[in-house]
Amino acid sequence: MKRTFARKRFKSFRKKSNVTQIGQEYSPSWVHSRAAEDLSPRNAFDPSDVTGWQSKSRKKLRELLKIPSFPIDAAPEEVWTATDDRGIYKKVLLLGEYESRIPIYVCSPRSTKTEQGTVICLQGHTSGMHNSLGVRLDHEERALNVPVGRDLVNWCFANNFSAVCLEQRCFGERSERIQKKRSPHPCHDTAMRALLLGRTLMGERIADLEVCIRYIQGNCALQYPIGIVGNSLGGTLAVYALAVLDDVQFAVAGSCTSTLDKSIGNIYHCTDLYIPQLREFFEFSDIVGLAAPKPLILVQGINDPIFPYDGLKEVETEVGRIYDLLGASDRFIVKVGQGGHRFYSDLASQGLSEIFNSGHQF
Repeated sequence: MKRTFARKRFKSFRKKSNVTQIGQEYSPSWVHSRAAEDLSPRNAFDPSDVTGWQSKSRKKLRELLKIPSFPIDAAPEEVWTATDDRGIYKKVLLLGEYESRIPIYVCSPRSTKTEQGTVICLQGHTSGMHNSLGVRLDHEERALNVPVGRDLVNWCFANNFSAVCLEQRCFGERSERIQKKRSPHPCHDTAMRALLLGRTLMGERIADLEVCIRYIQGNCALQYPIGIVGNSLGGTLAVYALAVLDDVQFAVAGSCTSTLDKSIGNIYHCTDLYIPQLREFFEFSDIVGLAAPKPLILVQGINDPIFPYDGLKEVETEVGRIYDLLGASDRFIVKVGQGGHRFYSDLASQGLSEIFNSGHQF
């Protein structure tokens, strides 16, 4: 076969350098990694005044999250009720900002044991809250076999909690229904549109959590304290909520912890995790530390591919210092599973037992 060659573009071409291949210095991430090395977070943990640092930094974090403010009237509307041998369930619609709808499942155990409180269940990037209850999205009266760790209602019942499953923006029934040309990732368009409006999707989800909390507080059948359990994105949201919302009293956060530089600053993640200027003011250990001295259990796999283990250990060390200085070292627990990116329900239960066995009262 006759070989063909592209015609010459220049009349003359003389090479002036011995560079033969493109190196890492050409990559945009190389520049950003150098910039991160030079950037010390403005609101980094200050051990000389822990409570003063927390007060100032919570205010700054709320500012960065751009949490929408609106009059909260949950105006609950009951959709259906159901029972089985383990519990009593109902689906309720709450009223969000601009009269948007927020579906929740309210799940109460039949167990005669004393309830420990109410836990809000948050899925990660899944098809929605129906996974937490183990029902089909399109036919909620039918059972669904969910992947290991996603059946959060069962975990709550096993640990003597009532459960409230919240449908987060972009998932399940709250998936985008109007925009015609959409990203294949369920959160991308919403997260970018929020930024365009001077908001963040994370802040909007925290606002929805506040609506859910007001509903729980107004429901005499649901017990205190109020906690959150979530995995991946759900775990991240649980950490932020524990840091900035007074009415969230404890959290179990799975598969979401590493330094910003080693996780979302270095590995592909969904757009909804990126908060403008966040790394300018905080590392993730600072954000987690704002939750102290409230009980917090972090659960993660040693082989998690998107939240590296060495980053988890860095966060654990820094946050441990904060809890120690506040005399609450027994309220911060880290459990590591021998696997990847999933929720380790057995380790989460062990962490809860350790907090209760330490004599802590919520």
